[in-house]
Amino acid sequence: MADHREGWAQTGIRRPENGDGSTSGIFTAGIFSYGIAKARETQTNLDWFMGGGSLPFWVAGLSMFATNV
Repeated sequence: MADHREGWAQTGIRRPENGDGSTSGIFTAGIFSYGIAKARETQTNLDWFMGGGSLPFWVAGLSMFATNV
């Protein structure tokens, strides 16, 4: 019977290490924390839609174009 671990070596995919889950969890928690902190700065719907007026028109245009592509 073939060892189920042989597939990892044949495909070149690295086996998950012990620290991978905690690193991903810390990174995800950091992203969520940053998002929550920035969301608290948003006061109106216009702030949310227009980025508080801080984005140049061309950045907003590129973002809208990329969303539609």
